[in-house]
Amino acid sequence: MPPKKWARTMTDRKNPKGWPVLFANRRGLYGLLQPVFEGIALDGTGGDGLRSLYAAFLDEAAPIVGRPALAEVATRYRELAAEWVALAAAALPGDVPELRQARELLREKHERLMDGGEAAVVATEPLAARIHAHYTALNRDFPLDAVATETLFADLADRLRALHANEVAAAGALGEALG
Repeated sequence: MPPKKWARTMTDRKNPKGWPVLFANRRGLYGLLQPVFEGIALDGTGGDGLRSLYAAFLDEAAPIVGRPALAEVATRYRELAAEWVALAAAALPGDVPELRQARELLREKHERLMDGGEAAVVATEPLAARIHAHYTALNRDFPLDAVATETLFADLADRLRALHANEVAAAGALGEALG
């Protein structure tokens, strides 16, 4: 889903597919937020959409190709990296104990799997069972009330809009730097 549409869906009360409508009773909401966190923070992009890696590439490439402006663009990509990390964290806010615990369990499982390879799959089964139980409980009884949930939706939408605008600006700056 395009970022602008996704952000709009997060706060749209008129659209039957808007999050405030779909999750009015908050049931199933965790099942939407967990993959947002995992997809950004844990699924092979370094937790920042590979923006830090791209910034490092631009820093390295700048003197090689004789384009010092690429180093300035690299700064923008480092800022984008921080925005991606913040978006992931905002999906499962750390100030909500149940969501912080969920985030910690997901990170622990991810780290064990990355460190232990195939053997870790069996070793993490008890942890996976805890994550599943947590998932089920949070999907049934989301730990935020209606007002806090709408605030969460608005925060995520604002972050996504800003991130999109900054991604577009960084891509434009990259184009200019390359001439």
